[in-house]
Amino acid sequence: MTIDAETPSPFGRGGGEGSFPTTAIKILGGPLPAMLDGEVSDRWIPWYFVAFFVVIAAVMGGMVTIAIKTQTGVVTEHPYEKGIAYNDVVRAQQHQEKIGWQGKISYENGRLNFVLYDKNNKLLQADKITAKIMRPTHAGLDFALDLSSGSAEVSFPEKGLWEVRIFAEKDQQKYQQAKRIVVP
Repeated sequence: MTIDAETPSPFGRGGGEGSFPTTAIKILGGPLPAMLDGEVSDRWIPWYFVAFFVVIAAVMGGMVTIAIKTQTGVVTEHPYEKGIAYNDVVRAQQHQEKIGWQGKISYENGRLNFVLYDKNNKLLQADKITAKIMRPTHAGLDFALDLSSGSAEVSFPEKGLWEVRIFAEKDQQKYQQAKRIVVP
């Protein structure tokens, strides 16, 4: 196929000398591709839009499927009531900072240990210590443990990351602390 100055442009502006497709083809010295010929390209444009949205719908469908299959359940029980009581949590935290108690949580050789100190760094013997142990990545493996003696043997159902929340009480004063531990 020979391109001359009279060949119409597929872009609708006339094809004369110096127009983009005509000049490009002359410089490259090749035949005019069918897409630039004006015969086929207009017919495929709506299908490009359809294909685009089909791909988007397929990706979104895959994401929804993954979300549904990996959903582990309720994040928290009674979220509305906990939201309303949030100011109580803030006041408890402020009170805990005021009394100045410090705790130390450790996990060694299958034993969970907790030690509580007052603001003068003296050892406190709490009246009651409870440990709530939760698996951050999987619901249903949570359990509680009495740590009133300060130490207890713990058998974790799975290895990996666990969150230990300690709740201690002494003379009507409450203390809580959380720590994440890795069980080998």
